[in-house]
Amino acid sequence: MVAAVQKNPSHLHYFATFLWEYTIISSDLCPTTGKNRHGIPNMNLTRLVYYSQRNPSLSLKMPELMETCHRNNSAMNVTGILHYNGNAFLQVLEGGRAEVSSIYHRIAADPRHINIILIHCSDVRERMFPTWSMGLHEGMDEKTKNIFLRYFASNIVNPETVSQESLLDVLQDLSAELG
Repeated sequence: MVAAVQKNPSHLHYFATFLWEYTIISSDLCPTTGKNRHGIPNMNLTRLVYYSQRNPSLSLKMPELMETCHRNNSAMNVTGILHYNGNAFLQVLEGGRAEVSSIYHRIAADPRHINIILIHCSDVRERMFPTWSMGLHEGMDEKTKNIFLRYFASNIVNPETVSQESLLDVLQDLSAELG
């Protein structure tokens, strides 16, 4: 049996109203609160945390990578922080669910990243890193080691056993260093 679909003007009006409201909800979002200029919250603000190792067989130019991150993330209203110690990446992405998912899938397909582990992904009420399209903390100096040792038994993170809460605390402390 094949069901016939009839165009109902009231359904078209409802759909057009939905699209208009969605556009209002998703445009001009405040990076701190996730609300648009009308005070309507973005209902799907998402935070994703992952770990990956740098593929040593490929060259990595951090200034070019960060320029691309800033450009793409700004256009998608995604914020976050990236810690890179020369061998591994720890990154937090915050933004709309579809945008964060899209960026994460692009990163997972990037041959510069290997052994990618998704540590945490969930909806959140507000951003932890609202002012950065992507903050970068590089290196592992003594101050950075001490921050890691405040939360972990070692300054080497095991992504399979680390709690996302402790990892977010470390990244917030590192972000405070950046100002």
